[in-house]
Amino acid sequence: MTVEYYQRLLRSVFEGRKVILATGTIVGMARRLESLQKLGVEECFLVGDSMGTGDLPEDLEVPWKVIVEEKAPDMLTGIRNYNQALENPSSELVDALHRFDPDGEAIVLNAHVSDVMELAGRPRLGARQPRWAALEDKVVIDAFWDRAGVKRASSVVVEAGDFEESRRVSELLDEGSGTAWAGDTRQGFNGGAVYVRRVANKEDARRAHEFFKGSCHQVRIMPFLEGIPCSIHGVVFPQKVIAFRPVEMVVFRRRDSPKLLYSGFSTWWDPKEEDREYMRQVAKEVGALLREEVGYRGAFTIDGVMTPTGFIPTELNARTGGAFRTLVHGEPEMPLEYLEVCIREGLPLDYRPEELEEFVLNTADAHRTGGGWTVVKTVFEKTEKYQLHLTQSGSFRLEEHGEEEGVGTLSVGPSSVGGFLNFHPAKSQMTAGNSIAPMVARVWALADREFQTEFGELIPAVVGDPHGC
Repeated sequence: MTVEYYQRLLRSVFEGRKVILATGTIVGMARRLESLQKLGVEECFLVGDSMGTGDLPEDLEVPWKVIVEEKAPDMLTGIRNYNQALENPSSELVDALHRFDPDGEAIVLNAHVSDVMELAGRPRLGARQPRWAALEDKVVIDAFWDRAGVKRASSVVVEAGDFEESRRVSELLDEGSGTAWAGDTRQGFNGGAVYVRRVANKEDARRAHEFFKGSCHQVRIMPFLEGIPCSIHGVVFPQKVIAFRPVEMVVFRRRDSPKLLYSGFSTWWDPKEEDREYMRQVAKEVGALLREEVGYRGAFTIDGVMTPTGFIPTELNARTGGAFRTLVHGEPEMPLEYLEVCIREGLPLDYRPEELEEFVLNTADAHRTGGGWTVVKTVFEKTEKYQLHLTQSGSFRLEEHGEEEGVGTLSVGPSSVGGFLNFHPAKSQMTAGNSIAPMVARVWALADREFQTEFGELIPAVVGDPHGC
């Protein structure tokens, strides 16, 4: 199977059409334009949450508009503000879109974390059904694991306002590393570990309770799992479910807070072969049940932890995850994300699932990638790019215009929260099989020193051997 085949396949959908792209930052969308143009898209209009970190191409000649003006206190609120601005577009945006697309026939593409169904009267391509999105609620998913026959950790759901019961259950389920508390979706979509707390003592429990009682109806409590946070993608077709490779999620615990920090992902990490195949089999079984119970189609992710005794799932995301596009990092012209949108829409194309599965697996294994990125409250007015170098003491230092490759690059720039950090290691520093989290932790420590980002001490996942167990 070739990239050209899937490009030809999607040209039947996109060729000669106008596209309204609303997937995040203007800079990020500008990078997607070339792939859309290769699919025959006639014109694009970009609707962003912010300018973002990075430089706009000098030859960018498409109309664009930033629709969120205020800074958000955190990543999740920023996503919600953006979605709200798309669901309730200003008259200025509506007028601009009408000038761009007076017939109202443009294709609308949204971010994977958005549940916007239409934009100014134009339906979104690949919108997910509410019953699919409902499965992301962490207080209901354990029953789904049981119906799928998937091994999971013990858990109990408690009322968010009942502190004494939460403490009692937490002490009961603690297996020595504390417990993980996860809130429901009362306030809508949540992700990025924003609604998860690690509770190791009574003070952690009190602080977690104060957060959840004001934002959730219920909280799921389970043992805190030591190991590598990771995820895997599956894709549901009418007659077939395929699965790709595991991806490390960079998630840190904090020394003095129950909050966790999600900040990146990596395909450099490898679990043991038997664990990898187990995760892929779980994804196929889960995908089959999704299709049977809710008529699901398209991609989904299973998040969990690779523990010393194997993979344990913690949540299901009925959508693509942030690492989806990076699975074809080595084949940048492969239109995987737009292919998935068409699958989710139910368009009757010749997708050739088995061949797609083999292509993505081979590409992801051959071309490793990953890094660390996160929003911060520190405000950066413009994008700056630095090279990272090792000092004699083993820490990192910044060099703005270095000639040597160094150990990686760090970009800082604007975001809907205030600032954005984007770290990518040099390939010469990486070895297939290893976790990237310890290196990202050292870079964020450097950011604290240089940019006053106030991460504090970050603790990477426990890594016992090159396979993360």
